[in-house]
Amino acid sequence: MLGDNIVKIRKLKGMSAAGCAKKIGISRGYYHDIENNIKKNPSMEMLGRIALVLGVTTSELLSTEEKLELALGSLNEIDKTIEQYYMSKSDISNNELQTNAETNVLINKIKKLSNKERKIVEALIDQILKEE
Repeated sequence: MLGDNIVKIRKLKGMSAAGCAKKIGISRGYYHDIENNIKKNPSMEMLGRIALVLGVTTSELLSTEEKLELALGSLNEIDKTIEQYYMSKSDISNNELQTNAETNVLINKIKKLSNKERKIVEALIDQILKEE
């Protein structure tokens, strides 16, 4: 769990809980609640501040399950936002909504490619369109 990971990292770094709390800029009590998993969902800002003081990435503070929960929560929020946007456009059908969502997924994947990889994808698309 988050608190257990923070304690482990803090001890590896030879830091005290009180010292961490002070460097983070929060009360010892609040920091204690995070380390003891009483405060189970600190904000991303707070996780960032803790990670900075401990000299690790935010990701290193989280267990695999917590990373998965965070990712799924983010994906659900993105899905809701996209759905709300498209539903606000009354002239868009469900088929158009699905097509637009699929197109957005492809565009986001293409954005992650290098220029060379993008040219390969473009050439493949051109070839497919010629065959039709």
